[in-house]
Parts: sequence; structure tokens; C-alpha cells
Amino acid sequence: GMVNFSLSAWTYPVVLGLADAGPWDVVFSVLLMLLNFGVQAMFSYIILGVDFMGEEFEEQVAFAKRWRSSFAHDWKYVDLTSRSLVTRVCGGDGSLMLASRQATLVEHINSYMGLKHDEFEAGFFQTGILLCTLCILLWALCVYKEFRNVWLTLEGIWQLPRTPETVLQDNVLQSVSKLRFKWLASTCITRFVIATVLLISGTQWLARTTSITELMLNAVALNAILDVDEFLFAGFTPLSIQVAIEKLEPMTIRHSRRRSQSESLVLFLLLLFTALFPYLALLQPLGQTMLAVKWNLCAGNQQFVVAKNANSQVIVGLAANLVLQLAVERQVHQSPDVQHGYYISFELPSIFERARSRSMAQESDQFSFCMQTDHLDPGGSLYGDPVLWYNVAAPRLRTAAALLGREDVESCEQAADLCNRTDAQLLRMVCGRTCKCTDPHHVPWLKVPAQGCQTACLNEAVKEYKWEQCQDQPTDGTWSELWDGYVPALNHWLGTDISLSTTFYNDILGWLAGVKAMGCAAMAHPNFKVEVTGQREWCAGDPDFFRPMALNCPVSCGCLAETPPSYCPPCSNSSA
Repeated sequence: GMVNFSLSAWTYPVVLGLADAGPWDVVFSVLLMLLNFGVQAMFSYIILGVDFMGEEFEEQVAFAKRWRSSFAHDWKYVDLTSRSLVTRVCGGDGSLMLASRQATLVEHINSYMGLKHDEFEAGFFQTGILLCTLCILLWALCVYKEFRNVWLTLEGIWQLPRTPETVLQDNVLQSVSKLRFKWLASTCITRFVIATVLLISGTQWLARTTSITELMLNAVALNAILDVDEFLFAGFTPLSIQVAIEKLEPMTIRHSRRRSQSESLVLFLLLLFTALFPYLALLQPLGQTMLAVKWNLCAGNQQFVVAKNANSQVIVGLAANLVLQLAVERQVHQSPDVQHGYYISFELPSIFERARSRSMAQESDQFSFCMQTDHLDPGGSLYGDPVLWYNVAAPRLRTAAALLGREDVESCEQAADLCNRTDAQLLRMVCGRTCKCTDPHHVPWLKVPAQGCQTACLNEAVKEYKWEQCQDQPTDGTWSELWDGYVPALNHWLGTDISLSTTFYNDILGWLAGVKAMGCAAMAHPNFKVEVTGQREWCAGDPDFFRPMALNCPVSCGCLAETPPSYCPPCSNSSA
């Protein structure tokens, strides 16, 4: 068989001292060969270094756990909608200004493993693993080409006769001296070592590349390192040396059919190994690690943030609120001259901060009138006032409904079924009549300013007693239904499910059974007259939780006394 000489800087030793070249051409060629060796050797050293390879991807699992437990749910990094940082990172939010490294990592994992934002199990087709397998195979083929070239060159030189002087006649290398043979063999061994180092390090580098857009670029970059000798030959070799190498006739090597068959089998096994080993030993474990990283970054509940009160040492949590984002989206394209919003109640700069931080009780009592009966209901003293509607009532009504999951509400009746929800404070403020804040006989839970009912609306409920006879509510089904709502309201007020505490919950159930059986008389009984959690007397009410039970049980609460308590309704003690 015939073996051609490579058009490479590694071939310089074949013709140096034999070609018709000047001294400077020879010196420059030697320098080019040394430069080629230095460049490829330095690239090999750098690629093998830890600084270039970076840390093992498995370390990202620990980083992900630490980030998720430290920054991901920190309230300081929420957006307008109170969405946590982890929600934005894992959802591919393009407006992120923080955690760009984590966001990029999640994006790379999703594209590499073929996942959607909310998927944590890979399917059969994994784009990144397939592409990486192909790139490693492509890179290995480039190196194997170099191996074969080196081997055939070394075999061809080995079969040449040894003579005291190298003989190059009619562009045919007839024989080589011992010194030149050692020189040529050394270059072949050097090429083999460099190619081996590049094969191993390059495969590891490609297997650690988690960006599918960078995989092809990295494979091409590796091949460029391997081709430095050819670049130098084509661009810098002195013309006399270049022509001499290009004119060299191929060397002859001996081979047999049996050898060809054996080589084919070995090459087949090598190709099979090259395709399977990186996939099984490098890429499959990488895929599992990627899934573990994403799981630690994004799995579970993302929709909350936490903060620690430095004074009380209490850790508090906050769920996401998408209504703020909806409010901004509705307003962002409005004209700057429009000073009222679909959801937003615009305030003057002088009171903006106060409006932003006031409590629910302060918000509900900032108006001296009952918003629904005086403004929204026909016949009210402020009915139809456009300024009050656009700047006060409408934004609050729409926001109240949107916070409860219902959009485009324009009247209280459209949201009447939401009134009894424990988180409907703003709705009770706007819709006092619909939400029974003006009804003296409705359940007392949450009928206080702190839970949304305006004082003006509650006063209307008290006025209802002016012409009524003072009498306790009967101990019937309505009385039992009233107390059935106590536990859900208590859960909201305490911010926890009391049924999780078996002993306390059983005590509450026993207490409720006694109240239901005794009726209004329980409001004066020593064992029942005080609410168990806030230690407030039922008759007087709790400004944060329930209005006075004196409206339901005026007789038992002492409202017939000569000087009745201040919480008593103005009812009559005469016969009906």
C-alpha cells in the first residue's frame, strides 16, 4: 500500500537538509515545528487543567440546594406580584435582574434534556445528550484520523532501509539515517501523545458542556487545535520546503488480507466503543445530575416567600399575588393624563406612603359613609358620583374580586358569593350591605373594621335595633349554623388549621357543643362567656375578629340593665 506524507509542520524533518533550501528557510522551518509543538502542548496542558474544565457538574446539586434554601424564597427579591425569585427563575422570566446564573442553568438543563418549565422527568428523546454524543463521536473521528496518519507514517519509515546518510532521490525517500529515523519517530510519538491527551480532555470537556448551542462550537474549536500543524504548513512554511514536501512520493508499506480483516474488526469495535462509552459513562450520569439539579432548584411549592422579624424572631410567609401584575398590565398603556386605574386607586404624592402602609381597619374607616349603601346603591346620598366611582369604589371593587380569583366585576352582586371568604376583607369594605355588614342578625365573624366592614356600615346594623324588642336569638338551627362558621373564621384569624392540634381542637369542639346547647345563656356563663383564643368577652366583641354578640343576645349580655354596657344595641325592652 501507498502512504502519503502529511502536508503538516510535523513533516519538516523528512526534507530538512535534503531539499534545495537556504539556511534561513531551514532555521525558520525548525522554529515553526517548535512553535507547532509548543502551541499544541500548551493547549493540551490548559485543557487538562481544573481552571479550564471547571468543577464537576455534580457540585451544582449542592449549590442548587443552598440557593433554594437561602435566596430563592427571600421576600427581598419578590417582584410587584409578590412572586418569589424561584418562580421567576424556573419560569424563564426574561425580566430577571438577579440570579442570572441560576436562570441560565435552568434554561440549559431544559434545552439539554428536552424539558418544559414544569417538567422534572426526561422523555425518550433528549436533544442535548444526542447532540453531545454526536459531537464526541465527531471529535473522536478527527483524532482517529490523526492516529491512523501517525501510525502509517511510522510504519512506512520503519520499513525504510537504514543507511549512514538519508537518501532522497527523484522525490522518493529511498532510505533514512539512524539519526533522522529517531527524529521522525520522535515526532510521530509526540503527535500520538498530544492527540491522545486532546482526545481524553476534549471528550471530557464536551461531556461537561451543558449548553447545546456551545457543543458544536466546542467540537470545532478542538479540531482547530489538532489542525495547528496544517495551518502553519499552509500559511507560513517557506516555499522551498513546502514544494519539497508536496512533491514527495508516497511510501510503500506491506500489508496482507488477514491484516486488513483484523484491522476492520478492531476499527469496528473502536467505533462502537466510541459511541457507547461516552453515552453510558459520561452523558447518562450527566443527565441524571441535571434532573437532580433542576429538582432542587425548582421542584415543589414555588409560590411563597419568607422573612424573619428581627425583633420577634418569628418567621413569616407570604403567598404570591398576581393581581398586582394584572393591575400594572391594565394601566401601563393608559395615557399619563388618566389619573384613575382599572385596579389602581391613585393617590396624591403626599399621602401615597400612608395609603401604602395603612391597616385594613384604617383603610375601611377612612370614609365616613358606608360605601355600598351611600354610593353604590340607588337612593344613596352619594349615588352616581363619578369621581368617587372612578377613584375609590371601582378600583377597590375590581381589586377585591380579582384577589379572590374573579375578574371584570362591576357590581357587588356579581361577587356576593365571595363575601364570607376569610380573605375577602376588601370586598366586605366595598360591599357592606351585600356582605351583611349592615345586617345585625348575621353571623358576627369578621364583621369588624379590621376584617373589612366599615364602621359606618356596622353603625347601620346597630340602628336596625332602634325599633326592635330586646330579645335573645332562639336556640335553633340558625343558632347552630352561626357557630358552625366559628372554626373556619378562627383558622383564618390565627393563620393556621387548629384541627392539626388534636387536643386544642377537641377542646374547641366540646366548647362549641356546650354553646350550641345552652344558646344565648352561654354568653353570661362563666365557662363560656370568654372567647378561648383572644380572651375577649363574647358580648363585648373583639375588634380584630368578631363584632359584639350583644346584637344576637342582648338580654343575656345585660342590655336590659338600667345602665347598659356601651356595646349594647339601642333596642326596646317593651313588649312587641
